[in-house]
Amino acid sequence: MTVSLPSDLALAVGAALLVAGVLCAGFADRLRAPGLVLFLALGMVLGTDGLGLIDFADAGLAQSIGVAALVVILYEGGLSTSPGELRRVAGSGLALATVGVVVTALVVAGGTLLVLDVPATTALLIGAVVSSTDAAAVFSVLRPTPLPARLKVLLEAESGGNDPMAVLLTVGFLAAATGEVSTTDWVVFGLRQLVGGLAVGMAVGSAGSWALRRLRLGSPALYPVLGLGVAGLAYGGGALLGTSGFLAAYVAGVVVGAGAPRWRRAVR
Repeated sequence: MTVSLPSDLALAVGAALLVAGVLCAGFADRLRAPGLVLFLALGMVLGTDGLGLIDFADAGLAQSIGVAALVVILYEGGLSTSPGELRRVAGSGLALATVGVVVTALVVAGGTLLVLDVPATTALLIGAVVSSTDAAAVFSVLRPTPLPARLKVLLEAESGGNDPMAVLLTVGFLAAATGEVSTTDWVVFGLRQLVGGLAVGMAVGSAGSWALRRLRLGSPALYPVLGLGVAGLAYGGGALLGTSGFLAAYVAGVVVGAGAPRWRRAVR
């Protein structure tokens, strides 16, 4: 953030924006519209493209906040997903999270070639970057929408598990443009992202569900804090091991929700 504000004022402004975001979400719910749309509109009005009240130009900080928020969203989405329902849509979800992502990337790349004067490798890279559905948007739109339960689970599972394929495509198209990564390295990277993310998520989720079942924390308010810690450990552990941290966070949520159903609502 380029604006120099005293810490007290910055905290007050941040809290006011948080309250405004919550109110926007509630208002959007009455309109049967995605709350993210109003929240994004609020940011545009207050930012440099609108009234200019906040001059935010720190891309690194924005990325960090976005990653942290997405980890929590994916973890909460996993908590809300029943393993039984997930097994029933496993085949379709895997197809959407892999083949669907590839098809989306190719379609976007084709449109980019038609509209913009860019090389094919650049068009493919743009397609790969936007090929994965945004978990925050999917979860917020689907929850209040009267869709069949199986379809909701399918779309949420695809949204929670498509990041490895999107990352794999991005790295692959970058490698094609630079020639720095071999096909073997690309395949190994993809397998590590997918299998490693699943393994880390299951391991951290199992430890988290064990802790929820066995530990008595004294205050109910501590259980959501423990849940946030589990989500952070799943993502951080997965990322440090070179796997998909986002997939690990989602899987950890599924495992915790199934292994400690008594505390699912408290953790959420």
